[in-house]
Amino acid sequence: RQLWLEDGLSMVVLRDRAQLDATSASWLADQLEKAGLIERRRNDPDRRVVRIWLTPAGRTLSEDLGPRIEHWEGSLRETLSAHHSRSDVDAFESVLQTVIGQLPEGDDLWVEMSADWDTSLDRLKLYLESQEH
Repeated sequence: RQLWLEDGLSMVVLRDRAQLDATSASWLADQLEKAGLIERRRNDPDRRVVRIWLTPAGRTLSEDLGPRIEHWEGSLRETLSAHHSRSDVDAFESVLQTVIGQLPEGDDLWVEMSADWDTSLDRLKLYLESQEH
């Protein structure tokens, strides 16, 4: 979808916008390239930069998927609007954009959270064991 909005993005920019780690982004690009939807080109002055371009088949796909995505987003907004005011829905979307923008790339968030959970569980275990004696 990002390429429908701006074709020829570098792999790094595309990866960041999709919030994918490098391995996942490469795997996804491999799959899309095999399906004939994108092509990779090194036409930047810096030959290390890989840009991703839609093929004609990739552009055509937007004609089918674009309306489906818009319908899904509209349905979600309609459902939220049935239960919340317009300003509440706008605030919710704003908060979501902030959260999305602040999440660390890849698995960093889950590694940090699981370490915190492990520490908390260890403390709880020690506390409960001390209460038994």
